[in-house]
Parts: sequence; structure tokens; C-alpha cells
Amino acid sequence: MHLPKIVTDLKFANAGNVIHESIAEYFRVINPEPNKGTIAGTIQTIMERNWKASGLKGLDSRKDKAIQNFVKFEVKRLGKWKQYRPTFVEQRMKARINGISYHTIVDAYWEEDATIIDWKSGNVNNIGVSERIQGQVMKMVVEAYEKPVRRVMFVSLKVGLDLTMPATTYGFVEEKVRSIFEHDRLSDFPKKKSSLCSWCPYAIRCGLGDRCLWM
Repeated sequence: MHLPKIVTDLKFANAGNVIHESIAEYFRVINPEPNKGTIAGTIQTIMERNWKASGLKGLDSRKDKAIQNFVKFEVKRLGKWKQYRPTFVEQRMKARINGISYHTIVDAYWEEDATIIDWKSGNVNNIGVSERIQGQVMKMVVEAYEKPVRRVMFVSLKVGLDLTMPATTYGFVEEKVRSIFEHDRLSDFPKKKSSLCSWCPYAIRCGLGDRCLWM
């Protein structure tokens, strides 16, 4: 399928990258046993520096909200988790499971707490199908490395929510993936409703208004 190129504004994607990079840097330098003041001061310093270096303009409220909600979440888990600093951050991982190759990036993983966290910088206020697929793929791949995973969390830094993925089976993900393979084989990509349609730059060309070419 060949779609015409449309110029899109990348500032929100760039902001998300800066937020992820700043959090990864934070965990590399933070004291393993911090207090609230250390958490707030460290992420504020890192985020402000990286934000300025990126040249992002007009999105300071997003940066400030991300800092505020990150600190809120980190303070909440102080003393409750066995391990403060993650086992690894921003880790690219891949595994072949039941004949399918999966590739993912894990934002942060705590082995002692058997927990994966994915930081969301956009307006995520619930766990939908795409988050369940993403979360289950991360879980399967990390477990393929013989690491325990009891929960996958999505922390929405703009909205200020931490959401735990409900029980999701491998079969749920495999069904979706094999369906994509079949559509690709037939060059048939049916249009389906998506919450992202209102943001899609192809909405006018799509012809169905509230339907999307790629979901």
C-alpha cells in the first residue's frame, strides 16, 4: 500500500523521546536509596537540561507535567518495592516465540519486583488493545530471557495515572499478529475504527471519516 507523503508535526514525538531519554538517564545516576527531594531535584535537573538542548518550544507544560507525575509515582513506590533502581532501562530485546519473531524496547524492568514499566508521555488514560499487545509482547520477550514478569505497568506522565495491564494471553497477541501477516499476504488492509482517527493526517483522504487506514 502506497500512501502520499503528508508533512506532520514531530514536536510531540520529539518531546516523548526527550522524556524517555531523561528518565533513563535519571535511573543511571540516581542514588539507590533516594528521598523525595533527591528524586525531584535529579529529574528536574536532567529534564530541564535535555529539554533546552533539544530546542523544543511551546511544550513546557508537557515537560512540567511529566516531571510532576514522575516524581509523584516514584515517591509512591519508595519503600514499597524491593528494588528502587531498575535492572535495566531502554533495553532493545528480541525473541522468537512459536515461530514468530518479536522485537521490543523495554523502558524499565525490575527483576526483584518482576515488573515492567512503560512510560507514556501522551494522553493515555486506559489500557486498550494496542497497550495490551505491547505489554504482552514485552512480557513474553523478557520471560524468554528467563526473567520473571508478574506485572506490566503503563505510567501516563501527562495524565498522572499508573495502569496495570490486565491478564493477557499469548494467544491473544498471536491471533493479532497472524491476522496482520494474512492481511499483508493478501495486500488487504481493512479499515477499522480507532481512537487515533481524529489525529490521523490521512483522515480526509481516507473517505470513511471515523475510520483508519492502518489500525
